[in-house]
Amino acid sequence: MAEKYRFPVYIPSEQNTEIDAYVNNGYAKSKNDFINKAIAFYIGYLRNEKNIDYIAPILSSILKSQMTDIERNLSEIIFKLAVEVAKQNHLLSLGLRIGEEDLIDLNDRCCRDVASNNGRVQFENAYRYQHSEDGVE
Repeated sequence: MAEKYRFPVYIPSEQNTEIDAYVNNGYAKSKNDFINKAIAFYIGYLRNEKNIDYIAPILSSILKSQMTDIERNLSEIIFKLAVEVAKQNHLLSLGLRIGEEDLIDLNDRCCRDVASNNGRVQFENAYRYQHSEDGVE
């Protein structure tokens, strides 16, 4: 076990209150543990002479982990959405008799709609479009 030294520390009461809060929330086992962690962190910062050199790898690791979680969640959501769209397409193809030319026109129209409004397509707008062409506004 490493030799330890005792020395008095004088801190403002606000800092003492903050340390207590962090200790009570489980960030450290005791005030002594909290101060030891803070000293170790600051020594690491000083050894590297630049804040960014010491903190950048920590931030990079945290961000990489968060991005991995976000990517996994988005992939799951996109997969579920694709399954729902596939089900709708199969149901529509069973119920509607659309010719090849109409299918090509529909695809072109949908591509233009998505491109023109950055993918924000609303059912109401499609409904209005369909009824305005039929002369039923």
